[in-house]
This record gives sequence, C-alpha cells and structure tokens, in this order.
Amino acid sequence: MVAASGSHARLMLRLLVCGCCAALAAGLRAASATVRYRASEESFHSGEPLYDSVLRFGAAAAGLALAVQLALDWAPAVDPLLKVEAAELAEPTVTEGAELLTLREDGGVTKAVPLYPKVPNRLSGAPLPQFTMAEVAEHGTRADCWVVLDGRAYDVTKFIDAHPGGVGPVVNMAGKDATDVFDNYHAARVYKTMLTPYLVGEVTDVPVYPHVADFRKVSGTPAPACACPGL
Repeated sequence: MVAASGSHARLMLRLLVCGCCAALAAGLRAASATVRYRASEESFHSGEPLYDSVLRFGAAAAGLALAVQLALDWAPAVDPLLKVEAAELAEPTVTEGAELLTLREDGGVTKAVPLYPKVPNRLSGAPLPQFTMAEVAEHGTRADCWVVLDGRAYDVTKFIDAHPGGVGPVVNMAGKDATDVFDNYHAARVYKTMLTPYLVGEVTDVPVYPHVADFRKVSGTPAPACACPGL
C-alpha cells in the first residue's frame, strides 16, 4: 500500500511538472513572438529584449532541472509527501553508582544528559535537606518562590524578575511541581548552567498522577518521584 501510494504521488508530480513546463514554454514563446511597434521609426520589429531571453532560458533551465530530479528518483517506494520522522532514541542506561541520566533537547539535538544539575558547594559533602510538598507549598508567592524540578526544590525568588518569559509563568508554578512545564520550555544547558545556585534540597513526596506518568512516557521526561498513593 505504501509503495503504491509513493509511486502514485511521484507520477502525479511528474505530470504536474511536465504540464507546467509545457505551459511555461508556450507562454514564453508567444511573448517572444509578439510584434512590437516602434513609434519613433513607425515600423514593426520582432526583436526580443535581453530580459525576455534571460527569463525564458532561466525558467526553462529550472523546469528541466526539476523534471530531471523527479525522473532520476530511485526510491519509488518512499512517499515524497510523507514527512520522515527521526528515529526514536532509546532511554539512557545507567550502571550502578553512576550519575543518573535522562534525555533532553539542546540546540535541536536530543541527547543523554545528567538528570540533576551540580550540587552547590554550600550543600555538598552531606545529604541534601529534605522537604515535603506541604513545606514547599508554603513558598508559593512572588516574594518567596520555590519550585520543584525532578524531585528537587529550588528557591528561585531572586530570579523571578530576570526570567526571560516574564514573572507570570514562574509565580504560577510557585510552591508546585514544575517538572514538566520547565522541561517543555528549557534546553539542557539551562539545567546545567542556571539551576545550581537555587537548589535548596530534595522533596520526598512529589505525587506522579496517572495522566502525568502517561505524558512523561511520550515526552521522555523522567519520573524520579514517588507514584501518587491510591491512584
């Protein structure tokens, strides 16, 4: 079925190109044969201006090149109207004791990168402080704004006014899990270069609702937090 569809589409394209080239040739021929009247000499002449010649030969060459391109197509089983999707990347594998990886986009390329940004010096050398979602929710205003990303809490209060997307999107997610929203709008380099100074600790009870889990399966967003109990 796919091969037949591809062959049919190519045949239609070839016929369309041939028809366009024939119509173009007829139109240019008629234009070049138009008799022009030169008032100053009160005589007729059939000379062709240079721009007419350039247009005629240029259009003919372009049409011929397109026709040859279609005629030399050696993959008739491929539908030219079908968008070719990039191959799906496999989930990155992590050996025991290695850094946890995930798939993120950067510069139009999806690649495996560390799930978590680097821990700042002030929190290194000891387990990260732990918080609950109820505690995070207490920081839900513009003046005191925490967000949760991949199971970790970040105090982004000082960054709100500098946010390129404006104050609103950040304040709307204040005191909440912003993992999926953040992932949709930020490249891998943002995680790596900008989040570290704002890290405050881990969140132990981030719920992952069924519809969120389904979305993450499609988008490739990791789900490090616990599943929502009872759902």
